[in-house]
Amino acid sequence: MAFDFSSSKPGPPQNENSRGLTITIVVPTLDRIDFLERCLDSIKQQTHVPDEIVVATHEWDSTTAAYLRSAAPFPCPIRQSVTREKGVIANMQAAINITKSNVVALLDDDVTLHPNWIEKVLCHFESQPRPSGVGGKDFLQDDPAGRQIEPLTRRVGVFAWTGHLSGNHHRGTGPPREVDVLKGCNCAYDGVLLRRIGLDHSLRGSGAQVGWELSLAFDIKKTGGRLVYDPSIQVDHWIAPRHDESLLNRTSTQTVEFQHMIYNGFCIMRRKAKLHHYWGHVTHALLWGNRSACGAIRSVLLVLSGDQDAWRRFAVVFHCWVESVRTTHRPARSTAPTT
Repeated sequence: MAFDFSSSKPGPPQNENSRGLTITIVVPTLDRIDFLERCLDSIKQQTHVPDEIVVATHEWDSTTAAYLRSAAPFPCPIRQSVTREKGVIANMQAAINITKSNVVALLDDDVTLHPNWIEKVLCHFESQPRPSGVGGKDFLQDDPAGRQIEPLTRRVGVFAWTGHLSGNHHRGTGPPREVDVLKGCNCAYDGVLLRRIGLDHSLRGSGAQVGWELSLAFDIKKTGGRLVYDPSIQVDHWIAPRHDESLLNRTSTQTVEFQHMIYNGFCIMRRKAKLHHYWGHVTHALLWGNRSACGAIRSVLLVLSGDQDAWRRFAVVFHCWVESVRTTHRPARSTAPTT
């Protein structure tokens, strides 16, 4: 279901698109008007106006619908897609399905775009060879002072031979380069390819459904597509409250969403990664992991240092891996991103 708010509230004329490429910006949201309004305002300030915006909502989110009906005129058409299903994947898929543009950007509602964001994205899509997806850097605003002293890195969004995935999109530096995965708050994809592939509806969760970007990256790489990370494509990321089972934080280890995050990671790697990447991922997760999702060795060290809850967290990780093996079929031949 979709609603068009552009005809009743026409805005100023759009900029001419000299490149011939059209771009739609999809913004999934759920009852976070303050963040959505700030995000839309940053789109309004772009040096290149998008061809349209689709605000992706759920049918029970009457607050967002009311806001869109009463919003001030905008420089481009704004449509609202509506879905009855829970989770961001169904939310975004409903929006993607009604797009027609050459390029479809996916943004979190809690980001604000730097003024040349669209211009830089379209520059990549008009280059040759044309990428299948483009993403950039998000400046996390949860602790601005602390984030400013974090070391920068060129190792962003790539797999090691062990199967360990380096994120670091918020700390990226250097020139544009090909990567294995983009960050979902700041990315854009070839519209035809995205509409054909779609998102992974098998992932668990009723909110953020962690891992959809990784699953999509595997599917794009399977087609021979390229993903490009450019740290000059920048957004500010304000980390809004969430409305899923995790309430506020996916790293809260006693939530259902924490279990979904671990389970989704195992399932994606089992179904779509190269065999050595999959077993490297499993070995690292079960033996070492990280402080919240700790493996066996790390949990022993944490218990000895006084963290008695570490054993429970390791048990969650082990249970999620066993369940992923039980519920997920691994294909005979795998098609993973190459490092």
